[in-house]
Amino acid sequence: MKFSAPFVFAIVYATKSLALPTGVDADGQLIERHYSAPANPETYIPPSPPANTYAPPANTYVPPVYTYVPLAPPSSTYVPPGETYAPPVNTHTIPSPSSTYIPPKSTTHTPPATTHTPPPPKDDCSAVHKATFLQRAYSGGATDHFYSTNGNEITNAVSHLGYTKEGHAAKVYDAKEAGTIPLYRLFSPSAGDHFYTTSAGERDNAAKSLGYKSEGVAAYIYKKQICGSVPLYRLYSPSATDHFYTISRSEANNAASKLGYVNEGVAGYVLPPH
Repeated sequence: MKFSAPFVFAIVYATKSLALPTGVDADGQLIERHYSAPANPETYIPPSPPANTYAPPANTYVPPVYTYVPLAPPSSTYVPPGETYAPPVNTHTIPSPSSTYIPPKSTTHTPPATTHTPPPPKDDCSAVHKATFLQRAYSGGATDHFYSTNGNEITNAVSHLGYTKEGHAAKVYDAKEAGTIPLYRLFSPSAGDHFYTTSAGERDNAAKSLGYKSEGVAAYIYKKQICGSVPLYRLYSPSATDHFYTISRSEANNAASKLGYVNEGVAGYVLPPH
């Protein structure tokens, strides 16, 4: 409990006034003491309590000013880039039609002249059934190949002239038929060689300059490869002085590569024997 300063002073003063005056003298006798109040008692003035001069420090804290400014949304004033594309200037100028145009005088259409060419006539193969065998024989002694459509002639060559029959070389005609040409026959007695050709000029040269004698027309064969005909290959052996004819490509190649014959091309076209 707290007491004020005046109250405490009053209590102390009263206590001193009421205390019994006791004491001991020099002889040891108890004596009574008397206290006289001072004539002019001092008035006690208790000191004034110190003034409460405490002043709390002023609150000088100033919070920072909230200066946050939110980001502004994108401006709605965005202007897209201007369309700067400019199409090329069409500088093409359509020429004005000439005012001097003169339409054709005649409006009547004339169709072009017809140039249609009829197809060539088909090959006439009506004589195929008339074809006959071209027989073949060979003389080893004379080194000569012999061809004829005459069976009796072949038989005589085999029987009396040292030839050996080698079968049918092809099928040909005994008389001229559509599409055929003559196959000329010549013979050289000195060389012992039969020579066949479709060329009249070659025939004449052989007869005039090469010692051959004309023996007429051996047969008629095709000039072109028609009606199922095949090539009649012609070969010649200079060392044996022998002309050789066959429709077999392999036989012709063998004669040329192994037997000393030279390929002289195609004499003409004949029908196969089978």
